[in-house]
Order: sequence, then structure tokens, then C-alpha cells
Amino acid sequence: MNDAPALSAADVGMAQGGTHIAIESAGIVLTGEGLAMVNRAIRLSRRTMRIISGKIVLGVYL
Repeated sequence: MNDAPALSAADVGMAQGGTHIAIESAGIVLTGEGLAMVNRAIRLSRRTMRIISGKIVLGVYL
């Protein structure tokens, strides 16, 4: 519960389970156990940003 204000003030907040307040405040909620899920979330977000950037570039030039 103490993390909720920090999660809502951060640019990106990541919670791993926890209280309802922390889950509502976080931008990313990890439901699996372990730190491997953090690595997977970072890789997924980087891939998503590459796809978005590519679509924006293609949209500008088409």
C-alpha cells in the first residue's frame, strides 16, 4: 500500500501482484512469479515501441 503514491507519480510503474491500490496505480502489472517477467515486459515494450515508430515513419512518407 505504501507503493501506490510512488507508482502513480512515476512515468512508468510496475507492480507484481500486491494490493488492489498498487495494481490500480501501476502502468504494468506482472501476474507471474519471479524477475523473468520483468525482463519479458521490458523486451515486449521495446518491441512495441519499434513497431509504433515504424508505423509512424511509414505513415509520414506514404
